[in-house]
Amino acid sequence: MSDSELGFFEGDLFQRRLSIITNFSLLTAIIFFALISLESVLKPLVIALGVYFVLKPGADALNRTGFNVYLSYLTVLMLFVLIIVSSSYFAYSQIDDLVDDTEKMDEYETNLEKKYSQMKDAPVMGSFFNNSEDGENTTMNDNLAEWGIIEEGGTISDIFVEAMAYLASFATTAITVLFFLIFIIFEAGLLPARIIAAYPGAGADLINEIRRDIEKSINVYIIVKTGVGLGTALCAGVLMLMFDIDLWFLWVLLTFLMNYVPYIGSLIATIPPLILGLILLSPGSFVLLLVLLLVNQQIWGNIIETKWTGSQLDISPVLLLVVVALGWWIWGI
Repeated sequence: MSDSELGFFEGDLFQRRLSIITNFSLLTAIIFFALISLESVLKPLVIALGVYFVLKPGADALNRTGFNVYLSYLTVLMLFVLIIVSSSYFAYSQIDDLVDDTEKMDEYETNLEKKYSQMKDAPVMGSFFNNSEDGENTTMNDNLAEWGIIEEGGTISDIFVEAMAYLASFATTAITVLFFLIFIIFEAGLLPARIIAAYPGAGADLINEIRRDIEKSINVYIIVKTGVGLGTALCAGVLMLMFDIDLWFLWVLLTFLMNYVPYIGSLIATIPPLILGLILLSPGSFVLLLVLLLVNQQIWGNIIETKWTGSQLDISPVLLLVVVALGWWIWGI
């Protein structure tokens, strides 16, 4: 072992590094424990903070026209609630109509089993599906139940029923989010005065200036992401209508929401409609849909957004993927 390596383990420097690593590990464990244990409180709070920053550019614009700050937030909030309720109702109705359409669901079941059998006969994929006992004789529903996606004896339609239940349960979370959001709005209105009271003189001016810079950066991000997400979602909706993809409005809504996650969000949002396209469309039509959806995402995400902002977002895609995966593991979708 070299002198430099020995020096790392000796003296106060090693003690300080060990202390830093220990404290960081302990703090990380506490944060993860709090995120898991306090999910019912923290998750609505985080959603409310996100909604607040989505509403803020519109409220600021109204405030500059002479509206009272709280009246501005109330106006934008009412519009936001109207859009959310209308969108959720329409998406719920689409899923409900599809589940009730027995002829359509039978078509899905038949096509799925046909495509599933073709995948099992493929040289590479077949070995994966046939590892279990009687693998060659199992149906798609049997394998989905084995993987925990549906219950034993269930069908693919159960996935759509669970989606309906998820949309219905979101109403309960939305009420909690609304209460948090109201308090955040009132607290934000009082924040400048609180800063001045806590840090009189030049300190308050500096802190308020930093706060305004942060808010300005977030506002620009929200405006750009909202505009790009709306454009991406509308174009994707037109493509899905052209190819007669079921639940097109739900996928449009998902595309818009996932666009707020840089790099990977809109790509993830293309997976559900592509799965339906794989089931119902011919191979040529499916490939065309795949190409058009990816081109749409790339044009809006990498060309229009970059031209709009003048630069790309400097966030590591790998780091972002790790954060999204951790968030999924802790709090789910």
